[in-house]
Amino acid sequence: MKVRHFLLTAAATALTASAAMAADLPQSAAAMAPAAPPSIDGFVSIAGGGAWFSEDPGSDTANGLSIEGAASAEYNVTTTLGFQGDVTYNQQDITFDGDGTARTRAFDGAAHGFYRTSDFLLGGIVQAGTTEFGEVVDGNFIDEAGLDRLYGGVEGQYFLGDLTIYGQAALSRVTFEDETANGALANLELRYFLTPNFKIEGHVSGSRLDSDGNTTNTVGAGASAEYRFDNQPFSIFAKYDFTRDTEEGVTGSEDENRVLVGLKFNLGTDTLKQRDRSGASLKPIEDTGFSGFGG
Repeated sequence: MKVRHFLLTAAATALTASAAMAADLPQSAAAMAPAAPPSIDGFVSIAGGGAWFSEDPGSDTANGLSIEGAASAEYNVTTTLGFQGDVTYNQQDITFDGDGTARTRAFDGAAHGFYRTSDFLLGGIVQAGTTEFGEVVDGNFIDEAGLDRLYGGVEGQYFLGDLTIYGQAALSRVTFEDETANGALANLELRYFLTPNFKIEGHVSGSRLDSDGNTTNTVGAGASAEYRFDNQPFSIFAKYDFTRDTEEGVTGSEDENRVLVGLKFNLGTDTLKQRDRSGASLKPIEDTGFSGFGG
């Protein structure tokens, strides 16, 4: 798919940024210049866990296994201007009673540009992704359908002591075969640093997707915690997410609960708080509002 070319390009951009080196200032100039953030920062992470699905009304339930992989790289062009690239992969195997196992695979690539000071960050994001739906037969994935996703929006962060307020707003377009849906979404996240290497966060989100008179609304909430070992490049994290999909004019909802635990390898900044204020602190858009589209 054309979206995969975007993902490969985003990955190449992230790797190129990780390999770039800023020219050293002369010693006398460096002494006079204000302290600059690290030119390059990034991480690679892997996580796994479980997911639980239910429908109301009705008694349909399903359990799933979930894995998530991510890589991000950020490059500070100056002390205030920078870019960040992200690639992510999400997979869920959902087992229904007597109906076998269904698999969903999602690939995303995102690019951010931003202006950041010691008090705030303002930026923009473009993102593309593809989601494949199929079933697992004798251990093999049989791809049955897929859809492409595009996002474009703005984002910002406000720094207040040990607290960071992070917001995103974007427009979306989802394409399935010859059908297209347009939507909008917003995410709000609060991060708090108990220590420079111990972070907790909570978030809420909402999205709307319109297609041929059908409107799907999605709300979400979640929380996470991350701890980085002092003077080490490794951190561990755990997170919980809840989403609810409803269709206007239709009674009932579809709910998902997901719990993941993971390991992250960090490059660049020395602490989680330092990354939040001067490193790869932005996130790709997480949107589940397309889940009922094209199904």
